[in-house]
Amino acid sequence: MTTIAAVETRLIEIPLTRPWGPDVTEISVIEVVVTASDGEAGYGFSWTPTIGAHAVRALIAHDISDFAIGREADPSIWRAAWEHLHEAGGGGITTIALAGLDLALWDLAARRASSSVTDLIGRRHESLPAYGSGVNLHYSLEELVAQAERWVAAGFPAAKMKVGSPDIARDVDRVAAVREVLGPDRALMIDANQRWSLEKATAAMARLAEFSPAWIEEPLRADDIAGHAELRRRIDVPIALGENRHTIHQFRDAID
Repeated sequence: MTTIAAVETRLIEIPLTRPWGPDVTEISVIEVVVTASDGEAGYGFSWTPTIGAHAVRALIAHDISDFAIGREADPSIWRAAWEHLHEAGGGGITTIALAGLDLALWDLAARRASSSVTDLIGRRHESLPAYGSGVNLHYSLEELVAQAERWVAAGFPAAKMKVGSPDIARDVDRVAAVREVLGPDRALMIDANQRWSLEKATAAMARLAEFSPAWIEEPLRADDIAGHAELRRRIDVPIALGENRHTIHQFRDAID
């Protein structure tokens, strides 16, 4: 049996050419390198947009490494690792950190099989539709319109933009402007990034629904499943969420 001999980490801070907001000018990636007892290595990463990079790296370098070294160098150890870390939390920073180990082990398995990770797991699609997506809530209206025009010029059949301004009227003006650029035949999705309360989301969607959004993404805090369920009863626009849920258990609760 090939075992894990070493787990190494490196914190990489990447400046953003186009900042995501006044306080988001860089992102952090924690590179994770797993070396097996036969000398082969796999490469993975954990990603934190703005908060928690040093904590994630510390969790990998200490608790996760202590658990992993000497165990089989195979992605199947994920469940045992998650159970081991559970006292520090069943989701959030623990699973963000564990992702680095998991990806590295999948990469190692794929390299051994002379395959991509996608083909090793089982390819489901040869192609997928793409849409233009911007982190653009802080853009001026002129910058936002220019971005939407670039998406159209590039041939995207759909686009997603941010909402969640303190003043709902600002969101209405901006969504109207992007819809005008896209025209009626391109899909428009909107993303509030967890900025609204239930009542504000209800009020906002009453006004934004006229622009035929394909979905509203993360209107409320991602862990407020009861709030999302109530909002779904109040509005006709589909709700998208999931990027801030962790593990099959949290997804099952959200789906239920």
